[in-house]
Amino acid sequence: MRHHPWILLGFAVLAGLAVPLWYGGSEALRLLHQVPWPLFVLGPLLALIAWNFSALRLRLMAAGRARLGQREALATVMATECVVNATPLGLAGPVAYATLLGRHGLRGADGAALYTMDQFVDLTFFIVLIPLVVWWCPLWPPGLEAGAMAAVAVLLALLALSALALLRFRRILRWGEALGDLTGVAPTARRRIGRFALLFRRRVHDLLAIPKPRLAAIYGVCALQWITRYSVLYVVLWGLNVPLAWATVFLVQMVALSAGQIGLLPGGAGVAELGSTALLAPYVAAPQLATAILLWRFSTYYWHLLAGAPVLLLLIGRRGIRNLQRRVGDGP
Repeated sequence: MRHHPWILLGFAVLAGLAVPLWYGGSEALRLLHQVPWPLFVLGPLLALIAWNFSALRLRLMAAGRARLGQREALATVMATECVVNATPLGLAGPVAYATLLGRHGLRGADGAALYTMDQFVDLTFFIVLIPLVVWWCPLWPPGLEAGAMAAVAVLLALLALSALALLRFRRILRWGEALGDLTGVAPTARRRIGRFALLFRRRVHDLLAIPKPRLAAIYGVCALQWITRYSVLYVVLWGLNVPLAWATVFLVQMVALSAGQIGLLPGGAGVAELGSTALLAPYVAAPQLATAILLWRFSTYYWHLLAGAPVLLLLIGRRGIRNLQRRVGDGP
């Protein structure tokens, strides 16, 4: 069982490559050899820019709690992204985030609260952006409208659940204590979990009290980060002489990556490629589309693994990675 995560990651990589290669066939491979080298570099460069925006956002959120330079924050973001993309549904992401921030003096509850704030900012940003893009989108691939509306509904539900959890935190703790009595969890363990939960709640409230100018800066950097990341496929298609509206390409990525979580493979591999191929197939020739999907996923998935893994290994070492695997396996 020790090698199970690596086997799952191997399946994800193979599934992600198999879909576009099957769809485009040998023509896609020939076209891939003819792609000009700047197009190969541009995607990873945009990913690096997006990482730097994400690192700046981390520094803004952690201001006053930890002294993070841009280089330290960038390393933390890259290593966390690697872990997120290497595990199903990104389940190890919060543990990796808190572990890496612990190297800079932040307690586990502080790191968990920062991760929660980070996700909250993303949720609210997408809830605002998606309806605007839907309204602006000049081209509707078949079925995309329903998918976009479903994505909005899911994000609204997640936000509502997050807000309810924060508002009813004490009641949730009481339910947890009652459940602990029923399941036989040791009182010492329940007290330790309760102390962590209360400290986490205080840290979340501290983060929600961030001054408005800094909060506006956090959202501004968040917008730059996601607009940069979601421009990779648009730039790749443009480089392959397939001009599509940015809003259309954004929605295709949004629906495909959301659907990718259903597949339960790391990074949504296989399903994300299949979804984006199905949505863009009516407008892009098969060889060009397969080549575009390969270049897009390299920059937004494989590159995250290749560039983030050495950083993760450098930060916490092999023993730290094994400890991280144990912590994820043992649960929160």
